[in-house]
Amino acid sequence: MTGVFIITHTHRILVIRVLGIGEAVMEIGSGLCTLAFSFSDRANSFVSVEIAADVVDFLNENYAFGYGNLKIVPADFLQYKDERRFDIFLSTDTLEHISDVDGFVRKSCYFLKEHGKAIIVFPNILSHGIRHYYKGRELIQLFQDSGYSDVCVFNVRPASYVKWIYRSFLFTRKTLEKRAYTELRKHIYQSEKQHTCSGTTA
Repeated sequence: MTGVFIITHTHRILVIRVLGIGEAVMEIGSGLCTLAFSFSDRANSFVSVEIAADVVDFLNENYAFGYGNLKIVPADFLQYKDERRFDIFLSTDTLEHISDVDGFVRKSCYFLKEHGKAIIVFPNILSHGIRHYYKGRELIQLFQDSGYSDVCVFNVRPASYVKWIYRSFLFTRKTLEKRAYTELRKHIYQSEKQHTCSGTTA
């Protein structure tokens, strides 16, 4: 039996802290790998799949070498192949950018072990991403049709600062050139890393 927690409109770090992480973890749409670097030490293996090859190259060259159980892969998840099966499947702020949602959900279930769990977080609003606004019963049906036997949907309304972050992100992405945007992402990641380290050693 496989299960999925679907959380809309909430802060991903808090969600993962509450639900914990299993032994073998797969994360899709990992971006700057904030979750992977923060929580990979709680897993025996952690695979992060990110479609932006330039970001993956940057992370592997500068940071990933310090994490022996972490593998960051540049790939389109719908085309990705792996013989392993995982205890936990993570997807945060990615589902809203996927055009083939049915294929994405089916493949997430395919990669899970028999009693594996998926944790999927996304902003369930019409103005963000491709489309993807669902009622609770629609989400349940979507995941059950794709092979999940136990589906829990949590609809958490965003605080005003989360809405502001989304607006700022969208404005920045539209305004900056591709190279400048990539540099900004690197700067943000370095700031997050420094913050994480200072919090750990305090």
